[in-house]
Amino acid sequence: MLVLGGEKTIDEWEKRGLTITDETLQAAYEVFNDAFRDSVKNKTNGFGFNRHQIVANSQPVPEWFLVEQEAELAAMENKDVRDAFMAGKLYYSTSNNSPATDTYRRIYNA
Repeated sequence: MLVLGGEKTIDEWEKRGLTITDETLQAAYEVFNDAFRDSVKNKTNGFGFNRHQIVANSQPVPEWFLVEQEAELAAMENKDVRDAFMAGKLYYSTSNNSPATDTYRRIYNA
């Protein structure tokens, strides 16, 4: 669930009418595993997830969800991460001391 923003985010989406399916949870699990393997292989020690895209790739989503996704992408300060996510990449590997990691901390801990 953390890949999708945690229980709080999923609860907020459900209150707005979007129920996360088992298929989406499985997809999130697979993306996490891919990111972890990539992190080990490339000796990076941090990664962030394109949670909206993971959900949208796995199940139908309402229009408000896509608007939320666009707003989140627009708010990203790190151009490399933003561009990767806008291109549909599902995760982005970083080091713990990078501006990208700081961006994720600000967004996901808000």
